[in-house]
Amino acid sequence: LGEEVDLLTRGGNYGWNIREGTHCFDPQRPSQPPAECPEQGPRGSPLIAPIIEYGHDVGISVIGGYIYHGSALPDLQGRYVFGDWSTSFTDPSAKLFAATPPQTGEGLWPMQRLQVTAPGGGEWEAFLLSMGQDAEGELYLLTSRRSGPSGETGTVVKLIPAP
Repeated sequence: LGEEVDLLTRGGNYGWNIREGTHCFDPQRPSQPPAECPEQGPRGSPLIAPIIEYGHDVGISVIGGYIYHGSALPDLQGRYVFGDWSTSFTDPSAKLFAATPPQTGEGLWPMQRLQVTAPGGGEWEAFLLSMGQDAEGELYLLTSRRSGPSGETGTVVKLIPAP
């Protein structure tokens, strides 16, 4: 199915294991979703829908981010900036996204892929491990050229506008 981002509420029920994102899910038959999804969990609590979801054709693991409050990238102000680890387990191909809360306050947040250039120019080839934010609200990417915890290819990169 795919990946999702949720706004957490204490005690909230996000649907696992009867939903995967906004899609029906049956753990007994994962490749055959049921025709209808329940609106409530087994104990009667309402299911809370994700704010973002995308398929594994886009990426394979959400890396949570931050609502941008910095000043270096004004087009991102107030948007949720997050990423995906990679589209492959062997080739470093992380992606970065920005999602905008909908005007109505409800439903999936529209998202767009951000174009990221590697330090020094060229294609950004990395596995995205985590993100950070400094006291001024600027964002940092923690990356590696290796998929596992080995080697010395880790970097910390500050997001700045394109030259």
